[in-house]
Amino acid sequence: PTGDERDLLGTGATQIKPYLIGSAHLGAFSPHVNLGYTWSIHPSDGRHRPSEISYTGGFDWAFSPRVTFAGDVIGRTFVNAGVVAVENHTFEANTNPDPTGPPINVFADLPRLVVNPGDVHTLLGSAGLKINPVGNLLITINGLFSIGKEGLQDKFTPTIGLDYSF
Repeated sequence: PTGDERDLLGTGATQIKPYLIGSAHLGAFSPHVNLGYTWSIHPSDGRHRPSEISYTGGFDWAFSPRVTFAGDVIGRTFVNAGVVAVENHTFEANTNPDPTGPPINVFADLPRLVVNPGDVHTLLGSAGLKINPVGNLLITINGLFSIGKEGLQDKFTPTIGLDYSF
């Protein structure tokens, strides 16, 4: 691995990721699908890195020679990653300031974060347009949005791209 997880540059583990890719061209409509699995080879630090199942399905649809719509569903499952949950926990404290006296116990139910065994699933959608207004100029407008409820995900991420080939 070339990254350093302490600098947020990768996980520090070696990963192998084979993919199956399929696509078709049916006139103006072009569907595609990707399926992959990632194995993490754990480094000597003994920390677990989850394996990952990834899948994408979508299509491109050419409305005209200069305008194409693209739509995708993008999913990832992190196997045995651990699911973070909020659980109530009863905490107990002795409020008697006299260490020789009998304890005066108080109790409080407070939420706390816990990690339970399980898989983490993320599901995103993507929709956008590719527009070729003139010559070799291509404008791409996309939106990435969360479909699933698990994991840290932005609700909507817009992107705009400008390409020119010469």
